Amino acid sequence: MLAGGEDELICDFAETYGINVMDWESHDPLYLATLAGGLRENSRSAMRLAGVSHSIEARLMGHIVDLIHIYFWSRTDDAKNGLNRPEPVLGGGRTNEENPESPILFDTPDAFEENMKRFDDGGE
Repeated sequence: MLAGGEDELICDFAETYGINVMDWESHDPLYLATLAGGLRENSRSAMRLAGVSHSIEARLMGHIVDLIHIYFWSRTDDAKNGLNRPEPVLGGGRTNEENPESPILFDTPDAFEENMKRFDDGGE
């Protein structure tokens, strides 16, 4: 937990336990490990380890805001014409080229088969 995230851990300890651990060597490692293990899932350190940038509460609130935006947008002339759809609040608007880790979606089975031919031919 300490590797690459010392600043987050220091902030989490200060916020959660009200202690200053700037000098790591002066504390018992088992004591520090116990404190680190007791941090909540929305602590900076735990979120870094999980690879998420927003807590579940923030993501849910963002999703609620997105749904409200879509609801009001759906009652406009733009929605009838398919224009100016609101962008998602958290992590939205990415294409697969911008985020290669995101899944590729296909509209038809033929589009899927066409894409798979690239892999069958040895390309990516």
